[in-house]
This record gives sequence, structure tokens and C-alpha cells, in this order.
Amino acid sequence: MYRFVHVPALYDDTVVGNPGGSKYFFSTCIRLLQDILDNGVILLDQNIERSVIQSEINAYVGKWPQEYRTKAQELLKQLNTRHRLVVADAALLGNDGNTAIGCRHALAIAKVSRPDAVITPSRCKCCSVCDLTGLSVIPLEHYSLSNFAEARRRGQHLENQYRQRTREEFEQEVWNPLFRDAKNVRILDRVIGHKLNENPSCKNYADAAKDFARGIKWVFDQFVEHSRPNRNRSFEIVCELKTMQWEKDPKSGKRSSQRVNQDILAKQNQILQDFARQLAQDHSGKVPVQMTVYCQGRRSERMPHARFLFTDQVALLVESGFDLLDQYDNVRDVQIKHVQDQGKIETQIRPLLVAPATNMDSLRLNRGR
Repeated sequence: MYRFVHVPALYDDTVVGNPGGSKYFFSTCIRLLQDILDNGVILLDQNIERSVIQSEINAYVGKWPQEYRTKAQELLKQLNTRHRLVVADAALLGNDGNTAIGCRHALAIAKVSRPDAVITPSRCKCCSVCDLTGLSVIPLEHYSLSNFAEARRRGQHLENQYRQRTREEFEQEVWNPLFRDAKNVRILDRVIGHKLNENPSCKNYADAAKDFARGIKWVFDQFVEHSRPNRNRSFEIVCELKTMQWEKDPKSGKRSSQRVNQDILAKQNQILQDFARQLAQDHSGKVPVQMTVYCQGRRSERMPHARFLFTDQVALLVESGFDLLDQYDNVRDVQIKHVQDQGKIETQIRPLLVAPATNMDSLRLNRGR
């Protein structure tokens, strides 16, 4: 996720240097908003109802020709719905009286928050009187061809070969920008629960599934570390327990499926709940951890094979799972991709989450028949 600061006047088609009234100007602004909707956030001075920056942007866009205005307003609404309009850390307001107050707010935020990019009008009088040394300042007309725009496009897909990045490099490149403005995280991986069948004698998850326990704890630790302290933060793990397993007949050698005993399911569910409680306790309960478990049902009722990480801002496909670190803390092979059809995925799994199997009654209700 990339952080943007927008100088509001970049949306003013009458600013000298902006190609006023031209289709190019409006199309470039809309393309910029679409890019941010893919994998970015806009930093604001206050929440959207009180933000001077957002108010000035809305005022400029409100004067556009209808065909462009409607599209831009729709994109701004989507950014708000997806929590992509983020209040920045406290910033001192500049005292220069020659620039619009929204622009002064934006430039003050840029100095403090050090965003990935500051987008300005093509000829910005605000920037000419403000020291932005060390910041990535990109005039609107240069945005599409900028190195930053290319890096943002590549950032929608990350492929890591085994030991290609150190743990610290991966944290800086992936977890920090992903979690710094997020409030909620949900991991979906049915194999997290399946791993308990491989070591049925283990009494805790860290012993039963070392690699997955290590990977999940890493993700949770990074979320706690990089996200802003907020009482509304939450972390959820969604997984599946197997109700059927294959067993080999010692005499005939044939394999047949057998239903898993209810007592075993209850034990596995408790192991997972204990693991979630331990994660939260490791950080003194700063962030609650919910373990949502359901039992493997008929094929139409099962969790998807793919593994996902959802935040309140973005959906990611994580292949091939959350066993991300080996025993030496090397990052394993992993591909992370932005998911464009998040709504479709949520629609698919929503029925499974209505009655999560956090007790044995719901385990029985969700059990395959």
C-alpha cells in the first residue's frame, strides 16, 4: 500500500500549467484516483467530514464537466468506503498566507509523514514557497510516466523466492506498508486447521504445526508493531477442521474414509482457541485475536483452496499459505497478489462465517453429512 499526499489544487483545471478544460487533464486525474484505489491511500488532515483537504478536492471536482465529475466522485466515494482516506499523524500547519489552506495542510502533512509520493498541480505555487527537499514530488502531468507510477504498478504483485529477501527486508517491503494504516486483519487458510490431523498427539498448536504457528505469529506481531494504536484493532484467523480422513486397512492395504470422532474435533478446536489466546497474551491483549473455526462440509460448503489476507483496506492472495518462515527465519517461496474481486470472495465465504464453530454445537451443525 502506497501513501499519497494530494495538493488539492491539482484538481483545479484553472490552475496555470494544468491543461485546463482538456480531456487529458480530467482523464489523468481519474487515472490517478483509479491507481490509488488499486493499492494506495490518500493522507488527510482530519476525518473526511472535517478535512479541509478533502473539502477543497470535492469543491474543485464539483466544477468539472458532468461526465468526468460523476466518475471522479464515484472513485472518491469508493476510496472512502475502502478506508483509503486516512488521517495522517499530527502535522504543523504552515504560516504562508499566499497559498490555499488545504494546500498548506497537505504540504505540512508531507513534511511530517514522508509519503511515498506528493502529487501537485503541474505548476504549483504552493510548492515553490515550501521546502520539500527529500520528498518524492510529482507534478500531475508527469505522473503517468514517472518511475513511481511504474513501481506502484509492480507493487500489486510480489514474488519471493526462498531466501531472496531477508526477514527484515520482507517486513520493510511488505508488512510495514500493508499494516501501517490498517485496523483489521483477517487470515483465511483452511490448512491451518488441517495440520492438526498430521500430529494428533500434540496438545498445543506450536508443536502440532510449527511452520504455520511461526508464520501466523510473525504476521500478527508485524500487525501489532506497524499499525497505529487503536482500540478498534482486531485480528482474525479463519480455518477449517477435517471431519473425514483417510485410513489404511492394515490387512488389505486399502484406504477408506472415516468420520473424525467428535471428541477429537473438540480437542482440535480447543487447541486452536488456546493458540489465539496465547497470541493476544504475548502482546498484553493490545489487539484481540479471534479464531473462527468451522468443520469441513460438503464440497459447496468448504472454504476456498486459495489462501487470503484481508485488511479493512485491501484483499491479498497469499500463495502458497502462511507457513512463511522456516526454522531459521528464512522467508519461504511466496507470491502475494492484490485481489480485484474481493466482493466475490467475501460472498463465497460469508455463509461459512455466519455460525462459526467456536463450540461443539456449531461444529455439529456445520459438519459435512
